[in-house]
Amino acid sequence: MDRLDFAVVGAGPVGRGLARLLVERGYRVGIASRHTAAEAAEWSGAHAISHPGTARWVFLTPSDDALPAVVQTLSPHLPGRIKVVAHLSGSQPASVLRLPGSTYEVVSMHPVANLPDPTTAARRLATCWFGVEGDAAAVAQARSLIERWGAHTFTLDPAAKVLYHAGACVAAGYLCTLLAAAEDLWRQAGVAPEAVSEVLPELAHGMLESVRLQGPAAALTGPLQRGDADTIRRHLEVLQEQSPQWLDLYRSVGRATLALTTHPELKDLLDA
Repeated sequence: MDRLDFAVVGAGPVGRGLARLLVERGYRVGIASRHTAAEAAEWSGAHAISHPGTARWVFLTPSDDALPAVVQTLSPHLPGRIKVVAHLSGSQPASVLRLPGSTYEVVSMHPVANLPDPTTAARRLATCWFGVEGDAAAVAQARSLIERWGAHTFTLDPAAKVLYHAGACVAAGYLCTLLAAAEDLWRQAGVAPEAVSEVLPELAHGMLESVRLQGPAAALTGPLQRGDADTIRRHLEVLQEQSPQWLDLYRSVGRATLALTTHPELKDLLDA
């Protein structure tokens, strides 16, 4: 096989999506996985490889927790021709990629996007924002690569990555929790299933657009923003009677939301 431009280690949604994106941009790409490299290669258009040793760039795409162990497993194959080793973790620093005596540059390129499946990943990686940090030369190359394929970058502080990642999880993952609660409440209220699945995501999408344009405090609407204490009291009562599993969530999110309002007096109501 001719030398590869990039090797992707990991055949989950992110690894497959990244491999396809790079292939679509005209690069020679290999994809390695313990069990599914051939299938992932066929899907993405990359070459199935057993290790990344023939590439100049290596992308590691395991979960955040698994990344240090993957680096150690690959350590025999990382020295040599490889110039840059990158990972896509949001909470791990680029420095986790560095091995004793290694000469390659390291960089973290975290895609700030929801990537639930390979097809969606390939599409969203092409246009999303990436938080980058690492060795200066590798960061410069990563920015150039990302911008060439059509996406965008911003700089991360490696010492603050866990805090940064917590914020991303609140914005994305916890939004799913809130919508799951809202859907359950609507179903209990007898709203038609098609409205549950269509209207609530549209409501959330509209709010997100307002937040993007105005910021969270200015975009906030609803009884907390208006100071409607009686409405909130009735919410709490019906949740206690009919949906107690969501009562603590309503109270805790409501207390946090008060920071965006001019009605701190409602805290006692939410604490009761």
